[in-house]
Amino acid sequence: MIELERKPFIILISGPSGTGKTTIVRRLLEKYKDELKYSVSYTTREKREGEVEGIDYYYISEEEFKKKIEKGEMIEWTFAYGNYYGTPKEPIIKWLREGFYVLFDTDSKGLFNLKKHFEEIVSVFLFPPSWEELEKRLKNRHPDNDELVKKRLKEAKEESKMWKFFDYVLINDDVEKTFENVERIYLSEKLKTRRANLILEEKI
Repeated sequence: MIELERKPFIILISGPSGTGKTTIVRRLLEKYKDELKYSVSYTTREKREGEVEGIDYYYISEEEFKKKIEKGEMIEWTFAYGNYYGTPKEPIIKWLREGFYVLFDTDSKGLFNLKKHFEEIVSVFLFPPSWEELEKRLKNRHPDNDELVKKRLKEAKEESKMWKFFDYVLINDDVEKTFENVERIYLSEKLKTRRANLILEEKI
C-alpha cells in the first residue's frame, strides 16, 4: 500500500488596488471550494456596492478594530488607503490543522507579517497592464473623487516596488490567462516533494 499525504499551505494573492485580485481569488475559490478556505479580513472601510458581509470583508469600526489588536486576535494587520485591514488568527490555524489550503488577498506588509507565523506560504504579485489602465479602473471605481484616485495611484506605485519579495509575479493584462497561471502555480506547489509525506507499506 502506498499513501501520499500533503502538507497544506497559504497561497497569497497581492497587488495594488485595481489589479484584479478579487476576480482571481473568487474564481479560485469557486473551482476549488472543497479544499480552499478564504481568509476573510476585517476592515474599517465602507462596504462597496456588490460586496457581502462575511464574504468580502467583515466591516467594523476603527474602535472595534483596535480592540481586536489589543486582544491579540489579529495575526496581521495594516493601515492602507486610509483604513485598517487585518486577518483573524483563529480560523487560519484551525483550517491548516484540518488540512485545508488557505487563500489570502493582502498587501506586502501582510505577507511579511504572515511569514512571522507560517513557513508554508506561496505568494503571487499582480501588476496591472499599465499605470494608465490602472488609473482608468480607479476612476471607474471612484468617478467623483479625483484626489482619491491620485492617492491610490501613488500608493499603488509604491506598493509595486515590493514585487521582488514574492515567489511569483504576473501582469494581469488578460483575466483568463492570469487565472490559468495562478491556477498552475497553486496546483504545482501542491505537488512539491517538500510538502509530501509518502507512506510505503509492503505486505510480507
